[in-house]
Amino acid sequence: MKDIIIESYIKMLKKEDLITFARKNGVELTSDEVNTIYEAIINHWRDIIHNPDIIFNQYKAKLRPEVYQKTVELYTIYKKKLYH
Repeated sequence: MKDIIIESYIKMLKKEDLITFARKNGVELTSDEVNTIYEAIINHWRDIIHNPDIIFNQYKAKLRPEVYQKTVELYTIYKKKLYH
């Protein structure tokens, strides 16, 4: 059931949503980082939820270290809220 809700949200997700979310969490993304994160979410959201290490490792080199770290941190927080 949660996957269905998440999939519906993903279908409506825009790059501007990522930028806004990142800013609210103290992160300024480059345009390349926005594109990278957006592509990962749109194409790999199920893997991000169910097998995140593979996806995070795949995209780690494409993000600045502080952005990667914050992404993992926020992922952990929100996954706990959704799947505890």
